[in-house]
Amino acid sequence: MHALIIGIDDYLENTGIDKLRGAVADADRIRNWLIDDFQVSPFQIRDLRNEKATRGAIIQALVDLSINPRIQHDDPILIYYAGYGSEALAPKRWRWGSPRIQMIVPWDYKHPDGHDRVVWGIPDRTLGVLLDQMAKRKGNNITVVFDSCSSDYGSQLRSEVRVRGIGLQERELPADLDEDLVLPSTVGSRALHNFQRRGSRSHVFLSACALHERASEIKSTGTFTRAFLRALKGTNTAEVTYEGLIERMGNLPLQTPQCEGYYRTRFLFDRKVSNIKSVLSATLKNGSLTIAGAGAFHGISIGSQFAIWRSQSDLPNNPLVIVTVNAVRGHESMAPFKQKFESMAPFRMKVRRFVAQIKENPKPQLFIHVPQSIQNMDCFISMISENENRHPLSIIITQDAFSASIGLTYLDDTQEIGFKMLNPEEQGQEIRHTIETTADDLHGALSHLCSYYYLRDYANTNPRTMEDTVPSSKFTIDMFTLEENDEEIYMPSGPNLNIEGTGVELTLGPHNEEEPYGFKITNNTNFPVFPYLFYFNSSDFSITLIYQPTAIAPSPSLPGHSSLKVGYGSAGATPQNFDFSDDNLDLEQGYLRLYVSNQYVDPSYLEQGPISGRTGRTKGVGFRHHPSIWGAITVPMTLTRGEESTPVRMIGVIGSRANGKSTFLEEFFYSLYGTTSLRPRFANEFVKEYLIKLPGPDEEELAFVDLPAFEDNNIDTHVSMLQAMVSYMATQ
Repeated sequence: MHALIIGIDDYLENTGIDKLRGAVADADRIRNWLIDDFQVSPFQIRDLRNEKATRGAIIQALVDLSINPRIQHDDPILIYYAGYGSEALAPKRWRWGSPRIQMIVPWDYKHPDGHDRVVWGIPDRTLGVLLDQMAKRKGNNITVVFDSCSSDYGSQLRSEVRVRGIGLQERELPADLDEDLVLPSTVGSRALHNFQRRGSRSHVFLSACALHERASEIKSTGTFTRAFLRALKGTNTAEVTYEGLIERMGNLPLQTPQCEGYYRTRFLFDRKVSNIKSVLSATLKNGSLTIAGAGAFHGISIGSQFAIWRSQSDLPNNPLVIVTVNAVRGHESMAPFKQKFESMAPFRMKVRRFVAQIKENPKPQLFIHVPQSIQNMDCFISMISENENRHPLSIIITQDAFSASIGLTYLDDTQEIGFKMLNPEEQGQEIRHTIETTADDLHGALSHLCSYYYLRDYANTNPRTMEDTVPSSKFTIDMFTLEENDEEIYMPSGPNLNIEGTGVELTLGPHNEEEPYGFKITNNTNFPVFPYLFYFNSSDFSITLIYQPTAIAPSPSLPGHSSLKVGYGSAGATPQNFDFSDDNLDLEQGYLRLYVSNQYVDPSYLEQGPISGRTGRTKGVGFRHHPSIWGAITVPMTLTRGEESTPVRMIGVIGSRANGKSTFLEEFFYSLYGTTSLRPRFANEFVKEYLIKLPGPDEEELAFVDLPAFEDNNIDTHVSMLQAMVSYMATQ
């Protein structure tokens, strides 16, 4: 395997682009994954980080892959990029088929490049040509993975969250951009070189999100890259397709990983390389096969499948049988072995030895980090060992905290076991629940956590209609504060609290602790559905039902192209109130999760109480009877304890480029701060909001809003401007 791995955090300062925090770290993780799991030589990996990832260097590195004599035809090639994405207006001469074209943003973006020119991003057109050339010379076993997006970073309300996109750039791309690369490849052909197109035969493309969504990074890692590496943990890559890998990644809040290309149903890297090399020892006794070196510590979970042979010399032949794991210990797993063979003579002995290799590993319910001090405790050793009185746990015990969802910690002062959030988006959440150091208490708590995370991330990986597309692109959840009118009827008061790209953030205090909330669920499809709305509380791991249709309703309660009001209107549900589950918490994180189905289902199996009051029902089974079509979307929600904030005064400035608005803004900023540019608090492609602190002892604040003007007769531009202004107003 050969690879090009690109990661950019620090862009040139004069570009005005915020620094990212996790792109370089993600690129390093991908590099380590190739070396550790595939034994790829570092000499076969080209690394470009920060200032080394210039536009010219990236293009040259792609060209070098095409002409590298060490790369044989059909050798696997991996191209990984983490950094900003963007989009620009495509020149009409390109006949692109869309007014906009997506591009990745190199380190030297917008840097002067000769007279009256700047360095542009690398557009799809150029990437498509380079990949087509690579495929002609080296074969189409090319995998492209991008953790970026073309959407702008907009209103990043949480300081630990960054969006890997800078949105639409105002200027149209030069028509002659990269002509030296593109023109020689298009002689006699009118095909568009859109490297992301679904039917591309040159490569398979995995991306962090759909075109309209945002690829986020939280603290020091991208949401997509973290899920990508987790999905590969304990997996035989020779037995997983690209589409199957996306399914294993599960549900990501607010972004939907994409898999494009003609060969998207192909096994990873076309089975030319595999990360599974070890041959394991298996022992048969009393109809059960024990596989050594394949336990929870190795990424094995219930449902994992192993191929079994008589001896290592038989590996080139078909296996005797495929067995499925039904119990997992720390360092070994068990599977029933009752296959009948043509000749039973060799198997009459009570004990028989075989060899095994991993065949398939299902997505586990819970990745958990257990420090060595707890691994050595009697309660953990007893819990992880086989015990007929406890149902088996579907967990993966990780050696590093990065890939885990939650970790165990030993509390010396109370001599109890506590829990620590490890998901980057949840690391601010304190878990106050602790357990005694007994095997039963530890098993019960982990069972509850398995259920919670399974149900929270549960996704339908086999939709059969609804156009087989992503539910999040078809259904929306709006949330409002409610107020009673003169007729004592609850009505929405204020803006939609579910701000696109960030979820819901509520500041709770004495001023609003009893405030009621309502929801509006909108169905943008042609299909009528039954909706079910839940709240998942990550501080106590409870799941609460907010809305369900009338039991055994004769027809769906949410027709196509319509909305359903929950907590107000005629839907019948009561308004919701949100409060902290523990008086000692100042931050509580959770998720609104909407399920939709084409038939009525019993949602009772999805509800569960807090971890402190476990009732024993901890098997996360989802719907008791699965509908033939269903889907789910997730909206993050954060509760913060605080006082009522004083409204900020707002001033808007409207003007065109020609009437001196830009000069006015530069002079205005310079008079206050000694610089002509200021980082906006909110930004999309047409609207920018700046927080201004006025001179004086009170340091009064005001919001200064740069609004666009209609400068031409382009109706598409006018529509985009109006959409941008509506998007901004939704945050106010």
